[in-house]
Parts: sequence; C-alpha cells; structure tokens
Amino acid sequence: MSYIITISAHGPYNKTNSECENSNNNKDCYIKLVKRTDIFLEHLMNRLDEDDLMKDTVLILYTDHQAYNYPFSNSE
Repeated sequence: MSYIITISAHGPYNKTNSECENSNNNKDCYIKLVKRTDIFLEHLMNRLDEDDLMKDTVLILYTDHQAYNYPFSNSE
C-alpha cells in the first residue's frame, strides 16, 4: 500500500504562487495547479502499466476538501 498526497491545487491562486507567474487570472492559476495532479496521475498510471502492475493495482482517489482559496464564482 502506498499513500500519496498532493498539494498542487492549494492556494494562493495568483502570481504569488511560482506556478502561476504566467497566469492571466485566479481561475487560470487554479486550473494550472489542478492540471499538475492530472499529469502526476497520468505518469503514475503509465508507469504501473509499463511495469505490468496495473492489473494487480487498485487506485482509490479522493479529495480532502474544497478549494478554500477559490476566489471566483461558479459562473466564471
């Protein structure tokens, strides 16, 4: 068993976060940070497949909370 935690989508969602220096706004920054987790999962699944471990692996994914620093409405 392995427990992996990511913090990539935690705030701040502005240019003070080094990952978001080229983001146009808070929403772009948030999407960019969430994408890091997507890329990580892609790499993990590819590696499990390459090592022929995917057939014997169960991935359980869950979130621990909402984006508390999410400063924009759902309509944006």
